Amino acid sequence: ELPAGRHTVAIDTERYLDAMVEVELEGLGRLQKLVPELTPAWAEVSIASEPVGAEVRVGGEVRGKTPLTLELMAGSHRLELRLDGFKPWVSDVQVQANEPLTLGPVRLGLPDGRLVVRSSPAGANVTVGGAYRGRTPLEIEVRPDVQQAVAVLREGYEPARRDLSVASGGREVVEFALVPILGEVTVRATPADAQLFVDGVARGAAGQTLQLPATAHVLEVRKPGYVTHRATVTPRPGLPQNLEVTLREGAAQEPAAAAVAAA
Repeated sequence: ELPAGRHTVAIDTERYLDAMVEVELEGLGRLQKLVPELTPAWAEVSIASEPVGAEVRVGGEVRGKTPLTLELMAGSHRLELRLDGFKPWVSDVQVQANEPLTLGPVRLGLPDGRLVVRSSPAGANVTVGGAYRGRTPLEIEVRPDVQQAVAVLREGYEPARRDLSVASGGREVVEFALVPILGEVTVRATPADAQLFVDGVARGAAGQTLQLPATAHVLEVRKPGYVTHRATVTPRPGLPQNLEVTLREGAAQEPAAAAVAAA
């Protein structure tokens, strides 16, 4: 019972948009009926896939299999289609209230293949089809049943390449034994019985000629009772280099300033 005059009626219910209705009451105890048409806050979403029978998940909840028609509330929903033997299809779907939406048919793709790339030595850059994918050792997903060039590149070594394809759902392992690009470095030291270390690895007496990959190396000349001498050398193919070292007496653990090898 309301007094005569204009009134605003607000209607709030689940699954429908809120409604505001203006009514004019005549009064005098007369009965008036208000039958507003509420607008759904949801919409029908029809989903189809190729092949059919894919499991449909909305927000992680299984809702059925394709072809399928759902009622989804307005807003954004994470939709997934899953079928054994095929790649999952995942998409964010925007649903507008009371506006039917048709998705598909979504063509489900075959699962990727897995490619394992190893190299000796490790740490080589890997490209697949010309795109950088990381460093060895590496395991990645690749497009299935497509011939692609797998290339590895490491400073100081010859580039290596192999063309291959990986079956859908398969796993292929490819290994590269990298060939070093060598340069010559001759080390002479005083005292003559000083020891030579290359990148921390003992190589024997300091007086010797080395064939090293053409990348930066840390050479150390050590002898108890003398200051360790350390130098960074980058060998150059066809360009021999000489390193002359005279150790100073002192604490062995204190390296002298780094020196550059002389050509």
